[in-house]
Amino acid sequence: MKVKVTTIQTSAKPHRLAEASIELTDSDGDSLVISDIRVLENRQGQNWVAMPSRSVSEGGRSYQYIPQIESNRRLRRKIEDAVLAAFEEWKQSQSTTEVGA
Repeated sequence: MKVKVTTIQTSAKPHRLAEASIELTDSDGDSLVISDIRVLENRQGQNWVAMPSRSVSEGGRSYQYIPQIESNRRLRRKIEDAVLAAFEEWKQSQSTTEVGA
């Protein structure tokens, strides 16, 4: 299965570093687009990828996040690697644009 990052863009939400969309293509050429993939940063400063999910209140300020997309580990790793690589390239291009402005 081929993973292609189709978009990386700034997020309107402050806790997100970026939002991405990908296209998954199988060997027959059939494809699936997944949007609302989020690039986040953990407390240790490491970037990570969150797949689309929805939140359900568990009362008060507690939420449970229910995944909208699930895959096996191998495909998940391919998606994460592709999105993080594209994010790094995008981030570098943003820095270059800001310096040149």
